Amino acid sequence: MNRGRPIADHRRDASGNRRALPIVRRSALPSRRGSRGVVLVVALILVAVIGISSAMAMRLSLFGDIVSKNMRAQNLALQSAELALRFCERQVALDPGAVPMVSGLGSDLEWQLPAQWQSALTVPEAALGTVAGYRTAPQCLVRLFSVDEFLAAWPPDPGTVSSDARGYSSDYVVLHRITARGFSPDFERDANGQPVAGAEVWLQSLVRGVQ
Repeated sequence: MNRGRPIADHRRDASGNRRALPIVRRSALPSRRGSRGVVLVVALILVAVIGISSAMAMRLSLFGDIVSKNMRAQNLALQSAELALRFCERQVALDPGAVPMVSGLGSDLEWQLPAQWQSALTVPEAALGTVAGYRTAPQCLVRLFSVDEFLAAWPPDPGTVSSDARGYSSDYVVLHRITARGFSPDFERDANGQPVAGAEVWLQSLVRGVQ
């Protein structure tokens, strides 16, 4: 019995002679094993695409949370700095003699000198109200100028109206430059005094007084 070999079909023609008919080979159908391999490859590709899409979605969500947290910390630090600025302006207006002040620095910027912040005014917890609970309380630094000292350090623009031209002598006018800095609740510094967490906001105003 021939297995696997094509069998020729012999027939007789009109004259009685035997003639072999041509053999027609049929192409084999694809096996189930090959189909399963294709399905497996497609499934792996789909799993990879879904995994990458999920990872990107999680990363975008995490990035959004970080941005939201930073914006919240910045807003809270801004509120803290505004509170400190208003508090110090009120103290200067009510009793300037009770406020520690910086003077005699020439054209140096007092808020850039870390040593000056050692004597800065710290907003008391009672004045913080609902802002209480911050790790670092807001502070303000007040510098006292005479008009002449201020104009000597920072000459005015041409055409600026002077105090004398407004009807009062500059000898009786003083200027208070108030620099306030506020912090977010999670603000932290390292051993070297460098910020490592949270947000910090600085604000400044100039208050004129008469003595």
